Amino acid sequence: MSQLNNKNKKPLTISEKLKILRKNAGMTQAEFSEAIWSNPTKVSRAESGEDEYNEEEINAARKHFGIEDMPLTELEREAFKARLDFWRDLIKDHRLEEAKEIEETVSPILMLEDFERDLAIFYRSIEVLSLLTCGALDEAEEKLSYLENVLVGMNTENRYYYHSLMGSLYAMRHKYKDALKFYEKADEISESRFCDISLDEKGRLYVNMAYCHTKLESHLNAIILLNQVQETGIKNRITHYSLSADISLAVNYIKIGEYKKARRILDKCLVQAKGIRDNLYVGIVFLNLGLLHMNISDWDEAIRQLDVALLILKKAHSKSDHYTLSFYYKIRCLIYLKKFREADRELAQITIEDNVDDMRKILYKSLRRILFISKSKTVYNEEAAEYIEHITVPYFIDFGDCYEAVKCLELLSDYYLTTRKSGKSIEMRLAIGEIYKRMLIKQEDGDIL
Repeated sequence: MSQLNNKNKKPLTISEKLKILRKNAGMTQAEFSEAIWSNPTKVSRAESGEDEYNEEEINAARKHFGIEDMPLTELEREAFKARLDFWRDLIKDHRLEEAKEIEETVSPILMLEDFERDLAIFYRSIEVLSLLTCGALDEAEEKLSYLENVLVGMNTENRYYYHSLMGSLYAMRHKYKDALKFYEKADEISESRFCDISLDEKGRLYVNMAYCHTKLESHLNAIILLNQVQETGIKNRITHYSLSADISLAVNYIKIGEYKKARRILDKCLVQAKGIRDNLYVGIVFLNLGLLHMNISDWDEAIRQLDVALLILKKAHSKSDHYTLSFYYKIRCLIYLKKFREADRELAQITIEDNVDDMRKILYKSLRRILFISKSKTVYNEEAAEYIEHITVPYFIDFGDCYEAVKCLELLSDYYLTTRKSGKSIEMRLAIGEIYKRMLIKQEDGDIL
């Protein structure tokens, strides 16, 4: 049974609920009695517990307050909770147009917040989920601030959702350590016997936690969590989250050099993504197939896979991070193959506008500077080298791709060696050593082995 009810409190009667609505509306008993076709004496007796409203009076009150579909009885409450769950499932499955239609019918629950507080808070958490799904992070953060202020009085289920949503907000802002703390707190809350969280929901939490571990280069932790996802039932049907789980598992296998395992998983994901006609996930699979071939220095095959990713993602997701990353890694492959003219032509088609996000600005500017240095290691490219050292490398470390950060540092080391700055070249090599050292420490101490 749902834990959204506070079991320690006696439920309010319908008369008590209507009294709260009357007072919130600033109505006198006489005015209310007129609105519901009753009389002041009946209203007074009902509010003092000496009488009860009849069905006609209750329906008139519902109509007056605009809450015809809102729950007043316990049976109605359970049905309404089911509608909220359905709304949440639509958002999780990215069926946003259908979700919007549901939202409009359930939003009046906020009018009942004084006596349906848990349902109203649950509504607000779903509202945050919708905003996060659409990428409206600032609006989501504002609404989460409201939930933080009422956190003390929340029941366990709502506290779980608050911490899970906070984790997602931080993850989308690329603050993976902070995100992981909130996800771990949500996981702790979910173990409470008072928390009614489904196995499917638990699986989604594990996927999100694994994503953070991946970005923090804790690949064994990520793999353990993703293997646990299979036990939660999330893979019983093909959804965005089941695909995310498998793709994430493949990414982590790539990171630890298990390329055959990664390839088998990605091939399966490709069939599934095509089966549900989700071009975004089809594109993401091809992006990761490209990265797999980059890791084994098969540059030509990597370019072929990345070209397919770009072609698919360009149709509807040309401004997505996945499109930008596909483009970045394709140009890197061209540079590794010393196809500088082709890389130049590709980059010439890109215009960096003022309103593009920081990720695209950094990656596109980085590509131009990497290309400059790769073509000609001269002292005239020192400004480009400084950009790569102080902007590009820290970006990839924060982004969770230490391998690309190392590749950039290797390029800089060769550049400084060629331009007779041996001290700077040694500095870059030491920086590479520090990255590998941190990654090793994470595998030995940070990961569950």
